[in-house]
Amino acid sequence: MLISNPSKLPPISSLTHLLRTLSSIAVPSHNHISHLLLEQKSATQVLDTFQWASKLPSFTHSPSTHRALIHKLCTFRRFDIAHQVLDEMPHSIGLPPDDHIFVTLIHGLGRAHLVKQVIKVLDLVRRYNQKPSLKIFNSILDVLVKEDIDIAREFYRKKMMASGVKGDDYTFGILMKGLCLTNRIGDGFKLLQAIKSRGVAPNTVVYNTLLHALCRNGKVGRARSLMNEMEDPNDVTFNILISGYCGEENLVQALVMLDKCFGLGYVPDVVTTTKVLEILCNDGRVMEAVKVIERVESNGGLVDVVAYNTD
Repeated sequence: MLISNPSKLPPISSLTHLLRTLSSIAVPSHNHISHLLLEQKSATQVLDTFQWASKLPSFTHSPSTHRALIHKLCTFRRFDIAHQVLDEMPHSIGLPPDDHIFVTLIHGLGRAHLVKQVIKVLDLVRRYNQKPSLKIFNSILDVLVKEDIDIAREFYRKKMMASGVKGDDYTFGILMKGLCLTNRIGDGFKLLQAIKSRGVAPNTVVYNTLLHALCRNGKVGRARSLMNEMEDPNDVTFNILISGYCGEENLVQALVMLDKCFGLGYVPDVVTTTKVLEILCNDGRVMEAVKVIERVESNGGLVDVVAYNTD
């Protein structure tokens, strides 16, 4: 490992809390060392601290301390040393890098916008004779969606599906979010149909993401039709639809959805409640606004100062 001075102790200021704790125990815990590593302010300091801990009597590093080291090296963009650390793990602690460490590396590369390197983590996992898990695939997909939805979709088709990894609710939620954030609503519906064609029931998060995109683009009626397909609409579903109708100043449908929301045991959030109160009061229906406040509060909901001032 590239250590500037292997015998050097970490800065005394960083060790103060740990030394107080160590005064009462013989060997520091992995948690203590991990926190100490995360406090360091440079790549040199974190490497020196890791090596210092390696020399403590009766202490052996673990995957958790290596994960903290990898995280800090990625923070300082020392990906070259991070890869060296990974290579040393099977020899130093007798264990290869685990999923948590690979995900930490993926997130670090993602923050640096190194898209190609993120995808190559799959090859890195296989180099240690491991099969990339769904967690690793999803972590890579999450990074790619934030960079380029088309690259993310290609990764899903050519890397995940080609490897026999069909994905789970989280996978489809990531893809749907990426499509909707880029206003690819048509592709969002195609994804929804593709999920169904595999015999999988799209979860509420997938539906809600598409509903939100539809309402944001002024297609509330279509969102309402889509909601009828859902097996388990939740409070978020109703907040989206009620707010959508309020945005169109369609008070009748907003109140219909509000009543249905209460009927299923859900309570609108503060933002949604305030929008309903505003549209009621603007229409001169103050007493109905008061009843909405009473109904929200009686069902355990919250109404803030803005809502009361609206009334």
